[in-house]
Amino acid sequence: MSAPSRSRSGPGDPPRAGRRRAAHLGPAIRRPQVLDATLKLLVEHGYAGTSMGAIADAVGVTKPVVYECYPSKRELFGALLEREEERIVAAIGSALGEEWKPVEESEEAYTQGFTALLTAARDAPDSWRIVFDSRGGPDPAVERRAREVRTLVVERLAAMIAAALEAGDRPRHGGDPARVAPVLAEMVVAIGESGVRTMLTTEGAWTPVELGSLLGRVAARGIEDL
Repeated sequence: MSAPSRSRSGPGDPPRAGRRRAAHLGPAIRRPQVLDATLKLLVEHGYAGTSMGAIADAVGVTKPVVYECYPSKRELFGALLEREEERIVAAIGSALGEEWKPVEESEEAYTQGFTALLTAARDAPDSWRIVFDSRGGPDPAVERRAREVRTLVVERLAAMIAAALEAGDRPRHGGDPARVAPVLAEMVVAIGESGVRTMLTTEGAWTPVELGSLLGRVAARGIEDL
């Protein structure tokens, strides 16, 4: 009677069928890979539907490797949201620029800013989807981060609008720039948000230039009529 075959492979045996074990690269190298995989899963399935096991499978590693990078799901998602927040803030800062003068340059300035913003959303859609278009609506942690980013953007834009109003030759838009600028900033940000959602949900129906020009006209003419 022949001896039963052993289920475990010996040192000289070929690897067993199935997923090959990934090389051990260390947490510093693995973390960006883990975050990239988590971002895609979060957009598709939301926070509750994204497990550490699914993330490990997406990266091609075992769960202990993921836990070596991030000790908990909460810490992993916190790191992801922080990274994507930095990307979005950088994109918005680039869209606005240091010398952007929304009131004085009117339609041209708004068109330029909206076009740059929409280009950033087109080029990195998943970063923007977790804020504007995640499946089932934003998760609480994502929504909280989104509010924080939005507040920063509105405050920066309001300061720029107030400076432009104060530099004008005559009072505009109700007089006191400090009082009016936050209202105008909220309006401009809301228009920008609608544009980003349109870019993410209409699958190429608009180019950033086309939609940016439309939004620029809407913003500029709305403010000029005040």
